[in-house]
Amino acid sequence: MFEVYGAAQSAGKKQSNVDWDAYHQYIIGTANLENREVMQGVITFMADLGVQAQPDAEFVSTVDEDEEAAEIEKNPGTYFKTQLNQETKKMARFKCYPQKPIQAVAIAVDFPEIQLDYGQFFGNDSGTTKPLRLWLGGTFYQEGTGMIVARPTYLKSNKKLGTWSFDQKSVPYQIAVAAKIIKPGEAFDTKRIGEILGKTVNWTVQVYNKEGKGGKSYFTEYIKFASGLSRGQKEIEYEGKLHVTGFNRDNDEDSLKELRNHIRNTMKNASNYEGSKIQAQLDALYEQRDTPQDDDSDGADDGNGGSVVVPEKAKAKTPPKKVVKPPMDMDDSESPF
Repeated sequence: MFEVYGAAQSAGKKQSNVDWDAYHQYIIGTANLENREVMQGVITFMADLGVQAQPDAEFVSTVDEDEEAAEIEKNPGTYFKTQLNQETKKMARFKCYPQKPIQAVAIAVDFPEIQLDYGQFFGNDSGTTKPLRLWLGGTFYQEGTGMIVARPTYLKSNKKLGTWSFDQKSVPYQIAVAAKIIKPGEAFDTKRIGEILGKTVNWTVQVYNKEGKGGKSYFTEYIKFASGLSRGQKEIEYEGKLHVTGFNRDNDEDSLKELRNHIRNTMKNASNYEGSKIQAQLDALYEQRDTPQDDDSDGADDGNGGSVVVPEKAKAKTPPKKVVKPPMDMDDSESPF
């Protein structure tokens, strides 16, 4: 059971000379998902990210510009800015204000139809394969920390449905409806998020090299909730292990080994990470190291149930407390709220 407690509440020793270009090309070639398509995938991992700072709330303003000063005086911390409205594709005035830190999670989806022999790149010639696994929320480079989850799933609720519930536009709520856990319009409390684990729904996915500046390309994974199963589709009979990790529980070692670098880095940003059970467990499992991780590995699977660690890049810096919104593709605004 996943523990929801709300706001009230390193890298390892092994180094590797892996050919990351070959590793990524193998994944791209085997997955055959260079163009976006819809696939069935099963939710197999829910990782507690702890109490995380949230980006400031932003809403299209209904306040006249000449009344903004009075609004700011009335509600200190509020501010206004002009930016592109993603829905209308026109510039608009937005009202913004800080949000309190709140518990967040990272969710992973497995696609058993696509089997990958990761181990061949790490000296493991057993031929054992694992399903393609994609983590929701994307990644973002944070100075002094390394790759982190760009858009965590915040366990945020409101009373729009008459009682505490995820917002109906949130990804967990949409999954709960699609998986027939609830009916549309019914409340889905954040404490029930663990019920989506093991559920099969449809996802829009893509694995490809994204073109960047200067002729460079970057290995990129894309995943977004698409829909529930249509008539004729069946639940995936998943034979693997379902993983849950929490800050205040005795976590299974195999599950901890499955956490990618960007997940562990995000955990370290949590206000309740220091002194938590999971910190002690990860410190015991991996050699303590506070340096950023190489984007090329990002916890790549070594075929032995563990994530790969790459050489240090720079001296550690204290992670910034302020949340900076990562740049997004126009069609990748996968905000859970």
